[in-house]
Amino acid sequence: MGDYGVGVVILMMMVSVVIVAGYLIGSIPFGYIFARLAGHGDIRQLGSGHTGTTNVLLVTGSKPLAALTFLFDAAKGAFAVYISLGEQPSDLPVVFFGLSAFLGHLFPIWLSFKGGQGAAVLFGMAMCLAWPIGLISAAIWLAVTALLQSAVLATFTASLVSAILFGFTAHPQFALIFAIAAAVLGLRHRTELCTLLKAKILKSDPSAKPGQAEGKGD
Repeated sequence: MGDYGVGVVILMMMVSVVIVAGYLIGSIPFGYIFARLAGHGDIRQLGSGHTGTTNVLLVTGSKPLAALTFLFDAAKGAFAVYISLGEQPSDLPVVFFGLSAFLGHLFPIWLSFKGGQGAAVLFGMAMCLAWPIGLISAAIWLAVTALLQSAVLATFTASLVSAILFGFTAHPQFALIFAIAAAVLGLRHRTELCTLLKAKILKSDPSAKPGQAEGKGD
């Protein structure tokens, strides 16, 4: 094996380590842990079934507990991209680390791959990489949630906007994290998103029939 082959092997090993490490960091289910410790049982069995901030608040009714969940989930997102930046920032490790942490949060191996929606994790990443974009995405999330009462749609929209904004920064590759995150959320929650869209169409146009709003199925 020549020098090129050795270099490829080393690179693949490094990428594998980054992906596994990012996934393990992201897969720490803080919402599940905090709810358990507070005596609320398995929050996956109640509310939306997710382990993130929104369901912690819905199930426990505790704002401090929900805030704690948000802070820790955001922190693991920020930590994942921060440790991958290094002294000589390279976009590729950040993208791999960030995406694997996001997927770890959504699909934690410890909880049968049933985790949160990733809003806080993405917020933490955005704040670490470019805090103005992080604040904009947070404002969009809050606005969509308030207007449409859907945390899933809010996270999906905030991810798309973050991807667009990062495309105009000095590190446009970071947009991949949020674009792929939006795609994953769209696929994971396509039924809920389609149902919400149909409901909004019917609400805005009372004369529309349910069959006309539904269109083709999956």
